Amino acid sequence: MKKKIVFFTESMELMGGMERVIAFLANQFQDKYEVIILTMYGKTSPYFDVYSTIESLDIHVPPTNIISKLKRYFLTWYRLRSYLKIHSDTDYFIANSPALCCSTILSALSLDNNIKFIAFEHHKFSFPGRLWQFIRAKKFFKYHKVIALTSTDNDKYLGINCSSVHIPNALSIAIGEQSKLIHKKIVAVGRLEPVKGFDKLLLAWKRVVDIYPDWMLEIVGAGSDFQKLKALAINLGIIKNIVFCGHTLEMAHKYTEASALVLSSQQEGFGLVLIEAMAHGLPCISFDCDSGPRDIIEDSKNGYLVADQNITDMAEKIKQYIALSYEEKLIMSQYAKATSLQYMPEIIIDRWKQEVLND
Repeated sequence: MKKKIVFFTESMELMGGMERVIAFLANQFQDKYEVIILTMYGKTSPYFDVYSTIESLDIHVPPTNIISKLKRYFLTWYRLRSYLKIHSDTDYFIANSPALCCSTILSALSLDNNIKFIAFEHHKFSFPGRLWQFIRAKKFFKYHKVIALTSTDNDKYLGINCSSVHIPNALSIAIGEQSKLIHKKIVAVGRLEPVKGFDKLLLAWKRVVDIYPDWMLEIVGAGSDFQKLKALAINLGIIKNIVFCGHTLEMAHKYTEASALVLSSQQEGFGLVLIEAMAHGLPCISFDCDSGPRDIIEDSKNGYLVADQNITDMAEKIKQYIALSYEEKLIMSQYAKATSLQYMPEIIIDRWKQEVLND
C-alpha cells in the first residue's frame, strides 16, 4: 500500500509561486505515494496541471479585517481537526504558509494519531509579524520537520529547536531555448501588489531610461496595483518603455526574449523566479532583501545584489549591466545557467525523500 501525503494550502485556483511548487511536488510524488491536495477553498487548478485529487475545507471567508481573519482561522482549525480525524491514515501532512502551519500544529496537538506533520514555509521567518514568530517559537518544535527555503531561515528555525532542513525550491517549469541576450529588454515577474515593489522599480527605471532610452522593461503579472503603476509610469514619462503584459503561461518565451531579470520585492521567501530566469541564461538584478536572493545571486558573477530598497542603487546596477560588453554579459549568463543546475528537480526531490520523508 502506498504511503499517503496531504499537501495543505490556501487554494490551487491562484497563479502564484506557492501553487506552482505544490503542483510540481504533488506530481513528482504521484508515482510512489497517494497524494491529496487539501485547500481552504476551491477544488480545481486552472493554471497548473495537477494529477492528484484536490479536496477542500470550503472556507470562503476573505481576510478583510480582524474579525474575518479570526473567523477564518477558527474555521480552519475546527474543520481541519475534523478532517484529520477522518483521515487518520495519512502518513505525512504538509502545511504551507504561516497561518496554515500554525492552524495545523494547533489542530494536531489535540489529536492522537501517527501522522507526521511538516511545516513547509514559503515566507521568510519574520513574516508576517511577531505573533507568528511567537507561535513558531512555542509550537513548531512539535513538527516532524520544518522545511526552510533559505539558509538564513534554516538557522533561525534551528535556533528555536525545530527539526529544520534547508531545501530550496526546484525548477518547476520546462527549460528550452536559452536567451541570446540580444534584445534591449529586461523582464520583471510577480504579482502587482505592494510587497513586490514595482513602484520602486519604475522610479529606478526612469533613471535608466534617461541614459538608455531604447531599452524596455516588461512586467509579467497582474494584481491590484496595476492602475496605480500604469499611472506612475505615465507621470514619469516612461510608459513607452514599459510593457504590462499581465498573466501568461508562456514564461519560457518571456525569459528567452529578455536580456536580464530584475526583482524588486520588499521580501522573498526564496525567489523561485530568479532560478527560472537563470535556467534560461538570464543574469538577475535584485534587492538584497533579508531572505532569498542572496542565497542565489553571487554579486557580479550571475547578477547583481542591490542595497535593499535603494532606488538609486537599483538604477545604477541596471545601468552597470546594460553597459557591459556582449562578451561580459555572456560570461555572466553562463554563471547564471550553472547556478540553476543546482536546483534541478531530481536533486531537490531526492533531498525531500531522504531528509523529509525518510525514504
